[in-house]
Amino acid sequence: MPMSVPVDPLSSLTRLERRILRVRKQRGNAPFVVGVTIVSVVLSIAITALLLLSTGFRGSQAVVGLAIAALVPAIVAPIVAGLLGRLLGAIDKASTELRYLSRTDALTDVLNRRAFAEDVQALISTRSDEVLVAAMIDVDEFKAVNDCHGHASGDRVLQTLAGRLSETLGGTRVIGRLGGDEFAGVVLVDTAQGAEALISRIRRACDLGDMIPGLRASVGSVITDERRSLDDVLIEADHALYQAKRERASAPVPQLLVPGRQMVERDGGGGRNVERVDAI
Repeated sequence: MPMSVPVDPLSSLTRLERRILRVRKQRGNAPFVVGVTIVSVVLSIAITALLLLSTGFRGSQAVVGLAIAALVPAIVAPIVAGLLGRLLGAIDKASTELRYLSRTDALTDVLNRRAFAEDVQALISTRSDEVLVAAMIDVDEFKAVNDCHGHASGDRVLQTLAGRLSETLGGTRVIGRLGGDEFAGVVLVDTAQGAEALISRIRRACDLGDMIPGLRASVGSVITDERRSLDDVLIEADHALYQAKRERASAPVPQLLVPGRQMVERDGGGGRNVERVDAI
């Protein structure tokens, strides 16, 4: 799994520029404008005073020079600082949105593959004595869902599954869509018993029969208290997932009904009737 980290749009800024941006974000535009104006006036007066001293100006000429040095930046600086503050705000907002878009799966609103790898590594780095739970989830017969019910229905299935997994996995967790109909989740729990209970809740969340009769997602899971590499854990969970899918493939698979087109025969006692059945 690739571990590349998304580029920070603000990475090219200097430390001072980052600090200015952070202060403006925390305190708002008005304090930023006031601060810039005060600094501009003070610097202007200081530079003018040095020039007056070096050129020998005294008395009324020096007073006029200092007054002009204070007045000009007091008028110009608020205008420039106001424009600059709004520009910084727009840059910060765009940076936040860009980072969100670069890390989030647009359809399901969970992490994308790259951000999932990044955040799992960060989660693992905080681990102490917790038990690690890794789960790989894949929707069974997902192609049939798209073929029979349309891609819009397939999208709703993925969105619903992502929402249920996010709710089930709880707080200290990372969940992402790795691609297609495949999801992954990594969670830290206190005990092995808690890990087993969590896996049971994940399997219940993967029952999608309320959306389409017979539809569900298979789960491959790993529970470990050992210090293993993330790649090894996810590979083992992936193998467990496909073992679960093979076991389900050997069982009868419910037929997915085509909305408004599936015709079935029912024996009503007085003969066989053909009825039209609308799938969900």
